[in-house]
Amino acid sequence: MDNVRTGIRILVAEDEPGVRNLISLALKHQGYSADFAEDTADASVRLHRMGSRYTAVLVDLGPDGNGTELLEQARILQSPVPIIGLVDDLTAV
Repeated sequence: MDNVRTGIRILVAEDEPGVRNLISLALKHQGYSADFAEDTADASVRLHRMGSRYTAVLVDLGPDGNGTELLEQARILQSPVPIIGLVDDLTAV
């Protein structure tokens, strides 16, 4: 059985390597294609360059992730891509 979900590409913006690796394994296991950004600046560049190619964006909303900046960039671009916020510390929100 082929577990590749054709046409689904996800941008993941996560600053913690361990969390990025965990997300990568989970997405690969489900057959999704993903690009990874270590910070919001890199994710913003990728969103500007390839925004319409992404099915969704997963972004770290924690205090070190600056994910709210990426949300603002997507709003400015009027990007139709769904953005899903990741919170790994509920006390930080």
